[in-house]
Amino acid sequence: MFFRLQFIPLFFFIQVQNNQLMSLPDSVRGLRVLEKFILSQNQLTTLPDGLFYCSSLLNLNLSRNHLSKLSNKIGDLSYLQELVSYKSYLMTL
Repeated sequence: MFFRLQFIPLFFFIQVQNNQLMSLPDSVRGLRVLEKFILSQNQLTTLPDGLFYCSSLLNLNLSRNHLSKLSNKIGDLSYLQELVSYKSYLMTL
């Protein structure tokens, strides 16, 4: 299931928890004003590089997914204040 996110760039808050999402489209890069993204309780194993272009992101919730690592590009999210990842498969940050 993919959303046409390139047509909705003015979202500040997106909550898609518990939707069994296995991936996200790279088009999330267009969500430049997104501040809070709740992706908990899905089946994500990777994050698209486009996520790291969400330059206004303050809060990212990745809890209860199947991520084993995060890209070094997470450091590009310079405004990120809260990264939540409890009950996940992350071994290192």
